[in-house]
Amino acid sequence: MPAGGTGCAGALFCDDFEDDAAGAPPGAPWEVNTNSGSVEVSADKAFGGTKSVHLVGDMAQYARAFMSLSGAPVFPAAAATLFGRMRIYVAQLPESAHWTIIQAEGPSADDSYRAFFRYGGQHEGGRLMANYETDGKATDCWDHSDTKLPAATWACVEWAYSTANAEMQFWLDGKELPDIHVVGTGEGCVNDDLNGDWIAPKGFDVLRVGWEHYQDTGPHDVYIDNVGVGTQRVGCE
Repeated sequence: MPAGGTGCAGALFCDDFEDDAAGAPPGAPWEVNTNSGSVEVSADKAFGGTKSVHLVGDMAQYARAFMSLSGAPVFPAAAATLFGRMRIYVAQLPESAHWTIIQAEGPSADDSYRAFFRYGGQHEGGRLMANYETDGKATDCWDHSDTKLPAATWACVEWAYSTANAEMQFWLDGKELPDIHVVGTGEGCVNDDLNGDWIAPKGFDVLRVGWEHYQDTGPHDVYIDNVGVGTQRVGCE
């Protein structure tokens, strides 16, 4: 298992990318998913050590630059309760576009659609947001925070996703943000086939971290370091 910096005791998986080659994608078990830009290990910036993962892209209407985990050692161990932690540096946040930095997903109970639990942001230059969306049903739901993700500095973000009660929690630099602690439903939905309910998958099977946006925006320039994933809180220290 790659190292993961501080706070990784008891985690299922940790990675600080120090063993990866600069200029190449992060190594297994990571998989890279992009439709714009690149996901590469970089020695240009790091939270700790000498390397991080650099995600860059353009101004496309829709742009994705994710690195993903599926299968061992994270799944199926974390299928019901998925905690995570990463350090993230976003050079500049969009003023109004909707964006995602953390996504966990899995199939519905009847396997007719996939459910996405997301944290990212929208509006006012970076307000954090919980988001629920599905593939196979028409639904897109939100819950906004008054807190913004800091730009041009390293931040520690932590998350917890649970299939029990469709619960999501988020911490920024060690402090929980209760206004995006979601249990079963959020502030509103559009295109809603599920009547406002944030219905959890029967089990999470993929975790994606990185950057995805859904409207025209400026280029994304993001670094990620010290990722830890487990079935209990990993913590920033």
